[in-house]
Amino acid sequence: MHSGCTKLMLLLFLLLAVFIGNTDADPQWEISHKVRTAPHGDMGRNVIDGSGVEKTLHDVGMGENKRGSHNKVSVSTVALFTLAMAAATGLGAVPFFFVELDPQWAGICNGMAAGVMLAASFDLVKEGQEHGSGNWVVTGILAGALFIWLCKQFLEQYGEVSMLDIKGADAAKVVLVIGIMTLHSFGEGSGVGVSFAGSKGFSQGLLVTLAIAVHNIPEGLAVSMVLASRGVSPQNAMLWSIITSLPQPIVAVPAFLCADAFSKFLPFCTGFAAGCMIWMVIAEVLPDAFKEASPSQVASSATISVASMEALSTLFENFTHDYNSEDASGFFVSLLFGLGPLLGGVFLVASALTFRLQHALLMGVASGIAFVLGLWRPLQLLQWDSSLLLVYSLLVPC
Repeated sequence: MHSGCTKLMLLLFLLLAVFIGNTDADPQWEISHKVRTAPHGDMGRNVIDGSGVEKTLHDVGMGENKRGSHNKVSVSTVALFTLAMAAATGLGAVPFFFVELDPQWAGICNGMAAGVMLAASFDLVKEGQEHGSGNWVVTGILAGALFIWLCKQFLEQYGEVSMLDIKGADAAKVVLVIGIMTLHSFGEGSGVGVSFAGSKGFSQGLLVTLAIAVHNIPEGLAVSMVLASRGVSPQNAMLWSIITSLPQPIVAVPAFLCADAFSKFLPFCTGFAAGCMIWMVIAEVLPDAFKEASPSQVASSATISVASMEALSTLFENFTHDYNSEDASGFFVSLLFGLGPLLGGVFLVASALTFRLQHALLMGVASGIAFVLGLWRPLQLLQWDSSLLLVYSLLVPC
């Protein structure tokens, strides 16, 4: 009798659970159905918030309008833009082809590297909070600090470490810095891939790619400063700076294809990378800086680095929120044609010094770049009918 009553109570409980589930699911199914059948993929509904004010919420549909922006971006486009973004890291090593560091400047450079890494960790924490729960970000920070501490203990137990003609404790620090900067590139690559797959599609992805490319230059400078302060050649510093950003294009493509899955892991991953960098800055980079430069010099260089990085972040964030897709495309084209020759020239000079390229080859590459830049803009103008008359009037004499 007791067993029969237990089974009956269990059956009633299951029926009650199913009834509550169906009651809860019906409004959600109705909203989902209305969203899918809405003419523009959007649906508005009135709700009353805690203050008693009625507001209208808009649910974005999953129809053709929602998927259209994703379909406009190809995998090859994401791969090419993220490869260029990663290559921008090498520009941070360019100054060391022309100057040599004395001990005092080596300490100041370590302070600047600490500032760049701290600013990057702030951005990672902020990005993680925007993509999900702050609890996962905090967990990631603690896990990252614990992970890098265990790595340091492992390197100390391993014995003598050598890298790039550096031995001992300095080599272990170089390994940790390069490893951390490489690790944090995974999170940036994920963010770029997810941005290309977002609702704004190509324009939003372009802005995020450009913003991270600009951030990559001081990050490459940070890696190069750590290496150059320990006697590493500019060629090797540039090479290892680029290597630290190679995970960005590697991760961006699968993140673009599986945006929803990667978005769920972003809070923990960004927190993990931030925790690694914060621990490394406080435990290794700043103590080395204080050995070569005064505390005021180190503090000033680190503060200026943080302020510069945050200014760049604020600039691109404000532009992303204030302008639409057409403005973003125009901004990118203007920036490309304005800064493209300058950055291209710096890159060619750095490549020539790094790989000792022949002058004939450099002239050929420069001529090809000039030809593309000269031909691209007229072809772009010809795409608009209104521009055809202008071009025709300029070509045909009166």
